[in-house]
Amino acid sequence: MAEADLFPAITGRFAAADLLFLRRARRRAVRTRPYAGLAVLHNVPLTGETMCKIEVLVAGGADLVVTSPTFMTPDPLCVGALRAAGVEFRAEHRFPEEFDVVLDCGGELEPLVTPRLGTCELTGTGTRRYRAAGPTYPVIAVDESRVKDLEALLGTGRGFVHAFRALVGEPIDGKPFLVFGYGKVGRGIVRALAPHAGRIGVVDVDRAALAAAARAGCEAMHADEVGRVEDWARQAFAVVTATGVPGVVTAAYDPGAFAGAHLANMGGEDEFGDAFAQADVLCAKQPVNFSVSDPALVRYLDPVFHAHNLGIDLLSCARPRPGVQPFPDFLADEIVDAWQRAFGERLDADPGVRGAALTAGGGGHRDA
Repeated sequence: MAEADLFPAITGRFAAADLLFLRRARRRAVRTRPYAGLAVLHNVPLTGETMCKIEVLVAGGADLVVTSPTFMTPDPLCVGALRAAGVEFRAEHRFPEEFDVVLDCGGELEPLVTPRLGTCELTGTGTRRYRAAGPTYPVIAVDESRVKDLEALLGTGRGFVHAFRALVGEPIDGKPFLVFGYGKVGRGIVRALAPHAGRIGVVDVDRAALAAAARAGCEAMHADEVGRVEDWARQAFAVVTATGVPGVVTAAYDPGAFAGAHLANMGGEDEFGDAFAQADVLCAKQPVNFSVSDPALVRYLDPVFHAHNLGIDLLSCARPRPGVQPFPDFLADEIVDAWQRAFGERLDADPGVRGAALTAGGGGHRDA
């Protein structure tokens, strides 16, 4: 393969400087073809950003089949570009053939494919699914590394604010937000909202997460405090779910309490549940941060996508033990340190929330 971009009409939207790791990996892949002879199944939401990741695998010689998780509609332009380049896109999750490596997102392929070498999983939700299944092959969890924090704590929150503003078309400054979940994604959302929202409530079941939310200036409450959560929802400008728990709002709360707020889901599951129609929730319950592209945000996905691709190298060369294990710390530290030097942002710079708490309160669940 030549040095030229494989999907220039799509990947050309992104600045090369923001693709610090994937550009370097593509140059290496062109030279050394590290994935030649490996059958790879790739299941990540198919967006323009993802095509930058896929380009490395194609350049590296992988025998590649691309699909997309069921919780996201694949970008038709990306589907067309793949097919034009001779890369198979499979819309249905039917995989009669064998694969050496699976690159998964959300754990959707766990019950469908048993790879010869192993799987690399991108998300916390997917990692929990694989761990519960007790796989007999290695599963490398990118989410259980500092690399994922670059996306979840820095990029995902910015992506949410950018998309929410575009979708709602109203000012958010000084408005109250209620966030369900204070794991990586929830913390990232709160962090990105902090310079804008006047008050933020957080709902979670984890006492340590609630204490962290309170230290960040949020009004934190346990999910079991149903009355307080519902009162908060009635006053909120927007309610955002990032728990990784399907139907968590329907299961515990009166849907009527949420009727006056903009509702936004940030998880791969339908976290609002059956009491809410698709029309009640932005983007028909799909994660809102995928709905509006911001090319500048690719810098936060680049290191995570690079680590996900490196799962192939680890599985084919290091041959790790069976079972779920974190992406290696020494590699994660190198990636994070290089990224922080390049872009001047740090994971430990955590702004607090402006404004006083709502009188009704706000609490939280664990996010994906």
